[in-house]
Amino acid sequence: MAVIPVEKLEESGANLYEVAITAAKRAKMLSELKGEPGTEESTEKEVKPAIQALEELAEGKIKCVFPIEKGE
Repeated sequence: MAVIPVEKLEESGANLYEVAITAAKRAKMLSELKGEPGTEESTEKEVKPAIQALEELAEGKIKCVFPIEKGE
């Protein structure tokens, strides 16, 4: 089981609510890509999409970005 420190996720500058939303969206993308032609097939133990998304956030590979509403 992967352990991802919350401190690493908070370093992105987003609050944990935004981190959870971003990770969920990325996990959905990863699960939809799984099995499509042209995607990488790993021979090692497969990582769950949610864990992979959190690891990508912790490593800085993806970032939390939310559009600014017009009234702000």
